[in-house]
Amino acid sequence: MRRRDGSVETVEEDLYRVPGVGYVIDSPSQFMGWMPTSFWAIRDANGEHLRTIDTFLSMGRARDVRDLLRRQDAGGGMPWVNTTAADRRGDVLYADHSVVPHVTDQMAARCLTVIGLLIKQVAGLPGLNGSLGNLCRWGADADAQRPGILGPKRLPAVVRRDWVMNANDSYWTPNDRVRLEGYPSIIGCERCTRTMRTRMVAQYVVDRLRRGRETPRTLRSHQHANRVRAAEVMREGGRLDEVCRRTGETEACAVLAAWDGRSDATSVGTHLFEEFVKRAPTGTNLWSVPFEAKDPFRTPRGLKASAVVVNAMKAAIQHVRDAGVPFDAPWGDAPGGRRPRRAVVPDRRWRRRPRRQRQRRRLARTGRQH
Repeated sequence: MRRRDGSVETVEEDLYRVPGVGYVIDSPSQFMGWMPTSFWAIRDANGEHLRTIDTFLSMGRARDVRDLLRRQDAGGGMPWVNTTAADRRGDVLYADHSVVPHVTDQMAARCLTVIGLLIKQVAGLPGLNGSLGNLCRWGADADAQRPGILGPKRLPAVVRRDWVMNANDSYWTPNDRVRLEGYPSIIGCERCTRTMRTRMVAQYVVDRLRRGRETPRTLRSHQHANRVRAAEVMREGGRLDEVCRRTGETEACAVLAAWDGRSDATSVGTHLFEEFVKRAPTGTNLWSVPFEAKDPFRTPRGLKASAVVVNAMKAAIQHVRDAGVPFDAPWGDAPGGRRPRRAVVPDRRWRRRPRRQRQRRRLARTGRQH
């Protein structure tokens, strides 16, 4: 450790680990302090295996989406990510068959401590009472790759003939019609609000299917369409323009009204909207129609024009003004905006080199030797 005078000294710290559980943590700010009568240890299901690469290699040999999922389950090494896939037969797969601790809702109800319940509500991770011994140890499923993790039958997945997606929300809504429910809550929430990112990804597909088929080309086009779903929802019925109008900021509101609703580098008005969203209230203070589980991709909606929402717009406009950024600045020129990256053109001479020469150069760059 470097001292204030610039010199370096060695500092030793003790690291404690509970066998079969995990490393001890002392973090009072996260409600996990080391107290006179109790302490917390964190167990990581993904820290107990080295199977991820083998799982990926096996998945790469799959013949169709069902075979892909079988290989993923047999490998037991998919970390914390969702899986979407399509095969030549026209089937599509969505699955969250990642490595998940075997903590059922029944175990959580039996073993949660008071602080553990708080941690679950904030972070979605249950804090279990270790003093109860085997009653609160991770369970085992016969179909799981190893003890301590949920087996495939307890994990959400669906194979369809239409389409599936995920945008880092929970597994509950793999498309606008399918709902996956009845799984342990440690995997994710059900009947819960979808992010605007999820709603946007789904809307790309829904809008495309209204006009025709979704093809590989149209699917790729969504990646750089840069639509802003929050703006699309807030603009319904002219509500966003009405909120801005009530601020009396005619110049800024004219820019916001003419904005193309995208976050392209050339979009004019994106920075005004971004600053508004940062300051806007949430939940029922923002929306007149609250979230409804029966309509997750269209709720919440109905931007309110209340005083708190209007004041958020006022503050956003004033922030842009104080920062010296023109109201009509393109998004790529605004602070925090997205500027297009410079394209990298491959060296054509590389292609002319003989194959053996290319191999030697690759080996030299990676440091590998035969």
